[in-house]
Amino acid sequence: MKHLSLTKIVLQTLILSSVAAVFVILLNASAGLTIRNLTFSVVYSFCIGSFCGLTLHTVIPRVQQFSWGLRILAFAVVLLAAIYTGVLSANVLLYLIGFVKVTNIVPLNVEILVFPLAIGLIFGGGAYFYESSQAKLVETEEQLRQKEIDEANANRLATEARLASLESRIHPHFLFNTLNSIAALIREEPVLAETTVEQLSALLRYSLDSNARSLVSLEQELAITEKYLEIEKIRFAKRLVYKIECETQFLGTLIPPLSLQTLVENSIKHVVSNTSERTEILVSVSESFELIEIKVCDNGKGFSENDLQDNHGLDNLRGRLHTIFGNLATLQIVENHKGCVILKLPKEAKA
Repeated sequence: MKHLSLTKIVLQTLILSSVAAVFVILLNASAGLTIRNLTFSVVYSFCIGSFCGLTLHTVIPRVQQFSWGLRILAFAVVLLAAIYTGVLSANVLLYLIGFVKVTNIVPLNVEILVFPLAIGLIFGGGAYFYESSQAKLVETEEQLRQKEIDEANANRLATEARLASLESRIHPHFLFNTLNSIAALIREEPVLAETTVEQLSALLRYSLDSNARSLVSLEQELAITEKYLEIEKIRFAKRLVYKIECETQFLGTLIPPLSLQTLVENSIKHVVSNTSERTEILVSVSESFELIEIKVCDNGKGFSENDLQDNHGLDNLRGRLHTIFGNLATLQIVENHKGCVILKLPKEAKA
């Protein structure tokens, strides 16, 4: 960035000096365009223009925080110093090529400085206002950029907070239901209860590990969901039958942790727990219109959107999906004589 800025300064200074040289040559045209006149015009213009340009480029950005009066004062002092230095440098060059005597190198006569001062004020003033507007523009752009960064950070923090809030409600919900399953086994089936505790240990480890991640692979989610179903199968025995159908190509799909388990748990809670008849749960994964469809169906009587409770189960999962995927993921309840929930995820979400 520094090299680019230096290049820009040099180019602008050369342009300013060239314009000044042309302007001076045109003013002296009436006196005749001799080699001497052209040399004086070009040397004075480039020396004065260069010192004015470089000095103003350096000073103006540093005085922008001052009041208007102080900026004008600083501009005048710096410009006069730059003009005098430019005239002195021009005289040295002209002396070296034999156009100026050594006694005239240091300008002592005010009248000699009138014309250089006029040129410096005209072009220096233009450069000052240009640089001031550029500095203001850069400052405004930086403020806008910082505002965008702050807004992006605020949105990110809000999203993380919302996701953490949703997850904090889901994990205890999952834990308490699993503990209820174990409690029902302790007196009648202590050996099975011990097996269930081991299953729960794996589930809790998965829950804690996934807490730091918003997404896991479908393969991991299917494995942990099957452990959950095995726990519930121990509890409900022949009243619960399940089947999982998923082709290998879908196993890398990214999915919120415990989302599939939530869908299955919904069937357990509202169907298996409320009937003495056998409940069949089918988990299937397929592809449809560039989306991955994860379908969980049971042979219950079904339910509708109106049956959903706020901040529980499927409502929480829907909130998590929106937080992570926006409108790219949906949770659809199929309202018919059987319970069926379809989770649709972006196909490109791969682990």
